[in-house]
Amino acid sequence: MWDERKIRAGNHMARKGNSFGKKQRIIYLSAIFLLLFINVVLLCKMQVQMKNIHTTLAAVLDELDMYQENSDTLGPDAQQDATIHDEGVHDLGIFSTTDYVAEHGVTGNDTRGHDRTESNAAGQSSIHSGSAGYDAAANGTPSDDTMQVPEIDYVNLCGLSEVEVPVRRSRAEALVRLKELAKEDEIISDIYKNNRAYSDNMITALANNPEMADFVAGYLEAPAKATGTGLTEGEKEQDYPLFLQWDPRWGYAEYGDNSNIGLAGCGPVCLSMALYYLLRDESITPDKIAEYSMENGYYVSGTGTAWSLMTDVPAKYGVEVNQPGVSEQTIKKALDQGDIIICSMKPGDFTAIGHFIVIYGYDENGFQVNDPNCVARSREQWLFDQIGKQIKHIWVLSEKKLDTGARVEYYK
Repeated sequence: MWDERKIRAGNHMARKGNSFGKKQRIIYLSAIFLLLFINVVLLCKMQVQMKNIHTTLAAVLDELDMYQENSDTLGPDAQQDATIHDEGVHDLGIFSTTDYVAEHGVTGNDTRGHDRTESNAAGQSSIHSGSAGYDAAANGTPSDDTMQVPEIDYVNLCGLSEVEVPVRRSRAEALVRLKELAKEDEIISDIYKNNRAYSDNMITALANNPEMADFVAGYLEAPAKATGTGLTEGEKEQDYPLFLQWDPRWGYAEYGDNSNIGLAGCGPVCLSMALYYLLRDESITPDKIAEYSMENGYYVSGTGTAWSLMTDVPAKYGVEVNQPGVSEQTIKKALDQGDIIICSMKPGDFTAIGHFIVIYGYDENGFQVNDPNCVARSREQWLFDQIGKQIKHIWVLSEKKLDTGARVEYYK
């Protein structure tokens, strides 16, 4: 009897020991899996950090190589003068970083197939000389050279066949992108070599949209004002001409926080297009609306162009503005009535931050759009399934047929 009790007690202890051993193994395995998971997470974070460090280091090395090349071609005195000038520019804040606000995406757009034509590269000098002529005309003293300058079709001159979706980039990341583009474009190559003369927003905008290369190239020598030359005969012949915010006729004019229309003026440019389509009034150029916006507080520092600009200015021209909900039926009905639509866009195909575009028509292939920041996207047609979810707000502009005599010049 006693032996049986001892046997049963021994079996019980054995079972208890086995159960305790199983629990220990489970605890050990759980701890091992937890440590492995933590290691994987840390490894992923390290890879991301290493990628960022690599990108920044690549940009720094590129700049060092560039300065080394420049130093090889300059004498000691010239090198010293160049350094002093460059540091002086930054100390004065002339090219300080501006707020590339919610109104404007950098909007920027990269190219998959960079097909800048020979006429584009060769035409750069024509653009710059043409801009100089425009300035003379704006000052009321047109020269003989001004009269000989042909009208420039800036849309066809600078437009690319395709651009990539805009991406938010740091300056270092933008410089890496510009280095790639510089291999195929001499204008961008020159800008890249002299990149310290440009603000962060100018560099990131160009990295997103190589169509702006000529505009950026002329920026350092351009006056911060519009040329006053107005629209071209070619634009007047079109029903819905595309106005580009970085067109040299108005793109260098001041707008925003130490910025210009070329970088931050998509709102005024879209409003200018919409009013011109309805009224055919050649005086309502983008620079006029931008000037009015700045003088009357419609540009909000750190935010962008106030939406109220889209209603207040058209009212001064007898143009009615409605703000319906966004739907395919609503947009098509407005266009069928001859109205024009301005859209505020969310980040997506048109912008990485915020942007304004114009919708002026549609057919079986989709909606027809004028994007003031991109020729390539303006040449595409967009299905509502593509564009609808990116629209934040719309303004439908309709000309009041009975009130045309009540128009006033808003910019006096």
